[in-house]
Amino acid sequence: MKRRKRSGHPRVNCLVPGCRRGTTTVPPEDQRRGVQYLCGTHWRQVPRSLKNRMAKYRRRARAAERRHDYETANRWHDLDVAIWKRITDQFLEPEQFSGGFPPALRAELERDGLI
Repeated sequence: MKRRKRSGHPRVNCLVPGCRRGTTTVPPEDQRRGVQYLCGTHWRQVPRSLKNRMAKYRRRARAAERRHDYETANRWHDLDVAIWKRITDQFLEPEQFSGGFPPALRAELERDGLI
């Protein structure tokens, strides 16, 4: 069996403090923009409603770009970034997150020793 060649990209670690998982699939040109990565374990803890909303905003931004309507695409992209910030704030600053955590997420974070 032939082994798959590993990518030569630098490692990007999960943004959750204390998590040792990461990826090497992010190209270096993307890393200059300040790539943030959530491993699969932590991504599954994100509420489905936020993931669905983020996907909807990305679809609409891509559709606007295909129409060459870059002003609208930028607005959808800004909303997408705001949702990502809300997701990352739940993991980086749990005590300051005003919306509270869903019970399953709180139990998982407490089990991992993150809160």
